[in-house]
Amino acid sequence: MKKIAMLCIVLFSVISIEQVHATVYSDRLPGGKNYLDVENYTNFRDELNQIDPIYVLPDTDYVISVPSEEYMPNMEIYISGEVAYVNGLARDLSNCVLETDRTYCTFHTTSTETFITVDFVAYYMDYHFQTYGLDDFQLEEGTYPTSYDEYIIPPEDTEPVISGDSAYITSYSTNESLNTIVSTHFTASDDIDGDLTDSIVVVYDEYTGNEQTIGSYAVTLEVSDTSNNTTQYHFSILVKDTIVPVITGPSNVSINVDNPPTVDQILQDNFTFSDGYDGILTPTVVTDNYTANKLILGTYQVIFEIMDSSHNVTSQTLNLSVEDVTAPMLNQSSNITVFISNPLTSEQIINGLTWSDNYDNESSLTVTEGTNTYTGNEMIPGTYSIDVVASDQSGNTVSETLQVTVLDDINPTFTGPTELTVSYTKQLLHSDILSQLTVTDTGSTMTINDASIVNDTYSANFNTVGTYIMTLKASDISGNVATHDIAITVIDDIPPVIYADEFLVTVTTDTIFDKNDMLLLMIQNDEITEQSYDIDEVINEYKGNETVPGSYRYIAVLKGEDGQSYQKEIMINVVSNQPLIDADLIWRNIILYGLSSTLVMITLWVTKKQ
Repeated sequence: MKKIAMLCIVLFSVISIEQVHATVYSDRLPGGKNYLDVENYTNFRDELNQIDPIYVLPDTDYVISVPSEEYMPNMEIYISGEVAYVNGLARDLSNCVLETDRTYCTFHTTSTETFITVDFVAYYMDYHFQTYGLDDFQLEEGTYPTSYDEYIIPPEDTEPVISGDSAYITSYSTNESLNTIVSTHFTASDDIDGDLTDSIVVVYDEYTGNEQTIGSYAVTLEVSDTSNNTTQYHFSILVKDTIVPVITGPSNVSINVDNPPTVDQILQDNFTFSDGYDGILTPTVVTDNYTANKLILGTYQVIFEIMDSSHNVTSQTLNLSVEDVTAPMLNQSSNITVFISNPLTSEQIINGLTWSDNYDNESSLTVTEGTNTYTGNEMIPGTYSIDVVASDQSGNTVSETLQVTVLDDINPTFTGPTELTVSYTKQLLHSDILSQLTVTDTGSTMTINDASIVNDTYSANFNTVGTYIMTLKASDISGNVATHDIAITVIDDIPPVIYADEFLVTVTTDTIFDKNDMLLLMIQNDEITEQSYDIDEVINEYKGNETVPGSYRYIAVLKGEDGQSYQKEIMINVVSNQPLIDADLIWRNIILYGLSSTLVMITLWVTKKQ
């Protein structure tokens, strides 16, 4: 048997609809709001497949709701008829919503749709279906799921008939109540009980509370006869807006060609756009003869309109007059700086100015020179003035006074060494270093006494091997600054002293000694505390000779997590693989390294396997 939903066809007209008997189509026609019957499904490997398609209304909103992802993860929903309405993983579909307690998807049937199939795939579907059946699975009319109702097998008796509008249209400004609409446009009758209009009740109502909100709202009416045969009638109430929006503003606006605004700016500054339902609206330009000609004098027409959400339209024509009322403008600062290193004539300064005009090109402007105190002082620091007048072809003029400042921009010059090398046993004084330098300037007389030391990393480290920087600075009377860096390298020119402060480690050729072994030896010998260390192998003659008998030098630097650093040198003695310790070799090493009174010597036999 096929499942059929008892629905009405949505038509925008007043018609009389006779209630269909369930037995005419299928005994799966629901007696309640839920179209899904557990008996109409098979379950296999987390899939729920519908046995018979179910009857639905054409051109109607439906919503399918299922348990949330928390209970049934990765829910896939497949609803299809003439087209695929819901198809795939719910969380990836634009017409599906995941809430904490349920997942639901909405769809709208085509104008000729009759039957659809509804299938599901999800984790734990087998368990849920075997335990709960189709609890919390519901297909119903509308755009938002209501509380869950089980599928109800319809009675076999003849139900009463509800007649009325399949779709009722009203204005948001009318604010009609649902009771008024139902009492005015709907009747009910029964073959036995006769007129049951007064028994009509509203069982589903999306309209109430939205009387002044534009949209389509589903309403379900219900009537029962004395034999408890019940009929439901589904219809839509369309709340519409038929009032045109309002444009307020002038029909003519003057525009300065010097700074022509955009059409959007003109509309924003001069007009208001409003609608009784949507409030403030944004205009759309339909015709624009201004934008392409806004830099050309003349009058141009712009036509624009506003449309509210119900497609009510208001348009207006605006005349924009582009006018020339502005003089040329200097596009840069009137304060000019000229440097002695690159002197300029007054003509070069004037020719280097940039101008703009509201209408004329810069090349068509006329610029003349007036009073001038600059010429003759090009190489003398100071501030001088040059008066200029700029005119466009329309006779608009502007006067500017240029303030020309002549600056000495040539830095002093240091002469002398940039590198010095000195023994750590000898300290260079500042006077020793300064005596090797001279400083000169083109604009003033300077000596090394005019220089100062601004950076000195050497003096505090004169006895520490390394390279340090000493920076000297000199300023002339114009504020030009020169610096001179001297790299001072402190060297150790004293022959080294050999200290026998090392371990002697004996390693067989079939083992490997690494830096972690050395760390363990130092900790066990109480040379360092037990903590985390970063180990850097500075010298490792042992690497590459792990299987070659001989003695190899090994130096490493350890930096502890407490910030302390330690350097340790050891000698690694590689011997051929042998089952026992070579006693002669051990005593020979002890005698050899025991000659030094400062020797900390430990002979170890490393048995760590590779």
